Amino acid sequence: MTRPNIVLITTDQQHVNALRVKDLQLKTPNLDRLSQQGKCFERAYLPAPVCTPSRASVITGQ
Repeated sequence: MTRPNIVLITTDQQHVNALRVKDLQLKTPNLDRLSQQGKCFERAYLPAPVCTPSRASVITGQ
C-alpha cells in the first residue's frame, strides 16, 4: 500500500472569519480554491492559545 502525499498549508495570524466562505465581502481567491479542492477542517484543538507554541506542536507532532 502506498502512502498518500499530504501537504499541510497553514496561514499566520488569520481568524476564521477572515475567509470569503465566512464573509462574502472579502476576497481570498487562493485560500478559497485550496479549501474547495482539498480538505478544510472546521475545528482544531491545539495545546496553547498563542501562535508560536501551537505552530511548533503541529510541525513536530508533539
